[in-house]
Amino acid sequence: MLLALLPLPGPLSAIEGSNHVFLTSQAAGWKTFEILSGNDPLGAKATEGFVWNPAIHAEWDGLGAYLHDSQTLRVFINQEVEPEGSITRLDLDPGALSEWIASGIANNTAGNQTLPADDIVKAISRAWTSIGTGSGPVNSPCSGNLWPANTYGPGRGFADALYLAAEEISGFGHFWVLDLTTRTLHEVTDLGAGRWENAVPIDTGRADSIALAFSEDFKSGTNRLAPMRLYVGTKNPNGNFLQRNGLVGGKIYYWDPDGTTSTNATLSGLFAAGNGTAVSGSWVNTRATAGLFSNTEDLHPNPLADSPLFGLETVQACEGEGIFHVDFSQLTFVSGDLASNRSSLVTLLFEAGTQASTEVLSEMDNLVWATDGMVYVCEDGPTGDVWRIDIASLLASYATGDFTPDNSQILRILAADPNAESSGVIEISALLNYQPGSVFLVNGKSSSLSGNQLALFVSPNAAPLPLTYLTWAFSFPGSIGTPSDDPDHDGVTNLMEYACNLNPTLADAHPLIGGTSGTPALVPGTLRFEFLRRLNTPGLTVIPQFSTTLESLSWTTVENESSTPVSTSFERISLPAAPGFYRLKVTLDED
Repeated sequence: MLLALLPLPGPLSAIEGSNHVFLTSQAAGWKTFEILSGNDPLGAKATEGFVWNPAIHAEWDGLGAYLHDSQTLRVFINQEVEPEGSITRLDLDPGALSEWIASGIANNTAGNQTLPADDIVKAISRAWTSIGTGSGPVNSPCSGNLWPANTYGPGRGFADALYLAAEEISGFGHFWVLDLTTRTLHEVTDLGAGRWENAVPIDTGRADSIALAFSEDFKSGTNRLAPMRLYVGTKNPNGNFLQRNGLVGGKIYYWDPDGTTSTNATLSGLFAAGNGTAVSGSWVNTRATAGLFSNTEDLHPNPLADSPLFGLETVQACEGEGIFHVDFSQLTFVSGDLASNRSSLVTLLFEAGTQASTEVLSEMDNLVWATDGMVYVCEDGPTGDVWRIDIASLLASYATGDFTPDNSQILRILAADPNAESSGVIEISALLNYQPGSVFLVNGKSSSLSGNQLALFVSPNAAPLPLTYLTWAFSFPGSIGTPSDDPDHDGVTNLMEYACNLNPTLADAHPLIGGTSGTPALVPGTLRFEFLRRLNTPGLTVIPQFSTTLESLSWTTVENESSTPVSTSFERISLPAAPGFYRLKVTLDED
């Protein structure tokens, strides 16, 4: 079948950033790359009339990202501006990012901003096109996070892919949830009001329920204290967007360490003993007896799918206090609620400023629990650096009576301009098919639009992974089924999607004509048959075949192929075509 040749877009000029926030990496081998800054000329990259507006687009904070398709890494950036902030949507080219990393460009400094060979920024726009529920505007969205559907397995977690952004305002803010499919923004009043930082889903082990753990940076008072909260809701598969995701109704719980009046849970209270202190408490319905924490910032759940505590524990930063670990594994969930087992152990993983070093981490803010098991933390305040925390090593040391972390356990990996501040941080290793814990996005935050920056920081061990079929399949949320299944109903099986660089959770099937993804195609205007072949993928066999009759025994292997590299993972194979029928035989032999 002959297909029409689609025109390809012309090249776009690279954006040259001013590189004013992340000047160098502190730890040997870590590299930094500036992607975008607030004073970059956007030109044709701006869509839907987008223009940088200092009144609503300064103060870059929380981040989220997902692989929209094989050629688009979609990033969301919160602008923490009050009284009216915004969320920016940025489309990046994942292939260009990978090539930039692979090129080994030296760390960027104020006098060395080396541009990538290919264009990285594809488009920039506002995140939402309409507000479905809520009056708006969005005030001071702080930390953010993006969650795919079925976060913890089939039916477990959110029903839809969504982006959470919460208001950290002087009064009491609300949560906002962005429907990634419709680009509709919803205010979620049933999660309660607070001076919010963030919320993350906890695995309930059930398809009918959702649970969210919160962080609230309460600053209206001398003690600046707030309780830990947990929300449990029922998902209604026949309801609207908020109802499908369990965000209507539901119950709010508070962590209570002793069952009496509210309790000081800071370093001057329950956790005064310092590193390794563990306190048990129960989740109750009243705030009056809750444990109160100081300057609670960001939190993130265990992302390790092979861990028994996957989605059942969080790390949480309290600015100026420390990093806490919360264990939810003892909870028993029933439909939309907690059963009688309601206990959680809270442990002080790291007390601020206690490591044996001349440079100490003391102002914890945004963080991410990465897939290498490490926690990466942005430092608030005048230094604004990024640090790596080795949780397992810390706990092992505490068990032996050593309560002073060393430089290998608390390591500064990224130094920032003293006049700026590191802010949102997320891991994108899996989205680029890199080793766990090797590729991250981080914001540089400033009240001046021109002082903000989105940067990439990369581990010295960063390298693309051999993408076996199983690794590829497990990189998508939940289960996509067997190689012969077609979960996105676009007529292409999972195995063929793997071979053709397509997304099995997105109906993105299209013929390969000049691009870097697509199904085999006869190229219009030529006598050529083209397809993609994965590089360095043991067990995958891709064989072009030809027949003049379509009879089962008539298919023969086509030879005389030529190849052209299209990325670090694929080559394009081109064959001379003759009158007849062509197909691609794809088989998998993987242990």
